[in-house]
Amino acid sequence: ATTTTKTPSKDPASQNGNNNKAPPQAKVTLSNYGDPDQRRFSPWISVPACLLTYAMYQASSMLPLLLLLFGIGMAFGIIPSSVLTVLTALICLDFAIPLPNGYRPNVERKERYERLFAEGMQHYFPAKSIFLPKQELRQDQTYILAAWPHSLMGGGGHAGLYDFSQHGAGLQVIYSGATIIQYVPFVRRFLTTLGLTDVTKRGLNRILQKPAARPYTVVHLVVGGIHEMFFTPRGATHEQIILHKRKGFIKLALQNQCDILPYYCFGANQMYGRVFDHKSILCRLSSLLQVSLVVWLGRWNIPMGWMPYKVPLLGVTGHVFCVPKLAKDQITDEVVQQVHADFCVALKQLFDTYKHVYVNEMGADESWLTKELKLETE
Repeated sequence: ATTTTKTPSKDPASQNGNNNKAPPQAKVTLSNYGDPDQRRFSPWISVPACLLTYAMYQASSMLPLLLLLFGIGMAFGIIPSSVLTVLTALICLDFAIPLPNGYRPNVERKERYERLFAEGMQHYFPAKSIFLPKQELRQDQTYILAAWPHSLMGGGGHAGLYDFSQHGAGLQVIYSGATIIQYVPFVRRFLTTLGLTDVTKRGLNRILQKPAARPYTVVHLVVGGIHEMFFTPRGATHEQIILHKRKGFIKLALQNQCDILPYYCFGANQMYGRVFDHKSILCRLSSLLQVSLVVWLGRWNIPMGWMPYKVPLLGVTGHVFCVPKLAKDQITDEVVQQVHADFCVALKQLFDTYKHVYVNEMGADESWLTKELKLETE
């Protein structure tokens, strides 16, 4: 389910320091899963499912605050004790029932929800995607889907992940998240059903090491992490991500001889208006505690509102970034530095190229034409 449009294949203007000039045009395809002749679900089902997922994500990230408010409500008699009894029983039941295998999710169930979510995003925002590596993916290779930005929603704000089911040589994406997710009731069960590993070297290696466990050979990694939630706050005139100091995923790719798929979602930072920037005390506490302590505005400027602004989203999965296949004793710091530098250039080129598509095809504000993608040190 795709539509064809014209978009830049390369941005020579960026090489001269001018990112505003529209580059030469080439044909690409944009996803259209929610079109009337293509959709499988009614918008009355897909949109609430999408918004419910956002609400669940926000509730899990605010769990410490919610527990505090719940305790206060119990202490002052606002919340009856029967509610605590029911919740305790449900939580015990959740931990008593074994979780599904997050490394080997049921493909049919996983694809059904990803399709539902993709259609819901297109109807609500709208959201579309571009999938460039259609003819490049191999079933005997493993991949890191290195994704930006983290924004407020992490991977929940990334459009186009369903593209792998449609165009990705039958490969399936396994999502990654903080280890603490495995202990959050109900949320952990939902995510492991879709495919989940924790963001540790051991967890990621289980997917990336060869021989690959086909078709589960792609790991979705939000490289910027929790700290990046405080970058590109409300009113920012550029997009800023954490990449300069993130070299671990490059080393991981070299050690496992896997390749990298660069990904950027235009508009993800604008889904919610975050109030504090990366220099705030809340940012430091979030990084220290590995818990998101973010204050944001939702739709209609509602503080901590769970409904996002209706901004267009465009998720772009770039061409395969091939990593040198070296023996482990050949992987030096110099090699890691060089591959990392090359990847930074590739990601910026992806941004400079497809921001024009974001404006011309998705109706985004023309201010995007002058926006730059900056690293945390810039």
